[in-house]
Amino acid sequence: MAQVTVAKLIAEALLINDVKRIYGIIGTSILDFIDALYDYRDRINFITTRHEQVAVSAADGEARVTANFGVAAVHEGPGFMNSLISLAIAMKDRIPVLLITGGVRRRLRGTDAWLKVDHESIAKAIVKKYLRISKSNEAIEILGEAFRNLSTYPRGPVVIEVPEDIWNEKVELKSENLELLKIKEAIPERLPQNIVKEIANSLINSKRPLILACGELVYNKYFESQYLISLAEKTGSYIVTSGNARGACSEDHERSLGRCGFGGGNIVADNTIENCDFLLVLGNEFDDITTYAYTLLPKGEVFVISKDNSVNKRPRYYEFLNYEPLSFLKELNEQISGKYTHNKKYA
Repeated sequence: MAQVTVAKLIAEALLINDVKRIYGIIGTSILDFIDALYDYRDRINFITTRHEQVAVSAADGEARVTANFGVAAVHEGPGFMNSLISLAIAMKDRIPVLLITGGVRRRLRGTDAWLKVDHESIAKAIVKKYLRISKSNEAIEILGEAFRNLSTYPRGPVVIEVPEDIWNEKVELKSENLELLKIKEAIPERLPQNIVKEIANSLINSKRPLILACGELVYNKYFESQYLISLAEKTGSYIVTSGNARGACSEDHERSLGRCGFGGGNIVADNTIENCDFLLVLGNEFDDITTYAYTLLPKGEVFVISKDNSVNKRPRYYEFLNYEPLSFLKELNEQISGKYTHNKKYA
């Protein structure tokens, strides 16, 4: 057992989860955290930005590229307020970002103190979870809750508020407690073989099958383009992507039609969506963007594979199956092994 400060506990917890960079701007309410990071400078790089919106945006970008969560640290009040646009973007795109924000000293809470705004009320609609460490002995539990929210579906940003006077308080830390904070690999879910087989047969038997790849599919550290290309080649399907899934496969590949939808889609991809007779959506973005506010819809069946229950809020032009998209994609590839179809036409 060892005693460490709350600031060093957070640094250790980030380190054990392979965090290599923190983006942010130094302010008095997080100064003790920045000081603690000096002892980790060879393992965690604190990158100073010019604006808090940029800090959270950089953390968002890191999460998309690495398939780990990104981390930003900002000063309370105005620093936190400056981060809101990027938090909202991360929430809309389901990107796991951890924002560590300073907070007013505990004895000044509720006194309309300098820089004090109600972070939690402001952030409630644009983050997955808002947490506050109000006692040092809560820190381990709160960090564990933050990491659980960052690693479970649907993903999104999480905020931890740390009052300025708590960073240097000591906590008892056992090595096994720190190990419990490490994000564990999700246990693979059992996929219903009858449903997988049904969709596999639909892709094979359709005249104009199409696969829509979404960010939820590609923001997974185990995703490889070959899984997507292989399924398209085996079934004679074409591939289109949402904006968040650009790069899911090379757009020079003969099976790729590029991005679809509002704000960057191309006419070939859009027309193919409208004319396909079976659409398999791998992720949560069969939405108003990819369908031009639901005015461009396929003529055939649509199956959406996603762990994001928010798709239930949308007009239901599809069958929704609550499964992890990458696991489903891999299972489809196994089901269709050796069955190749190349003569399908989309004219």
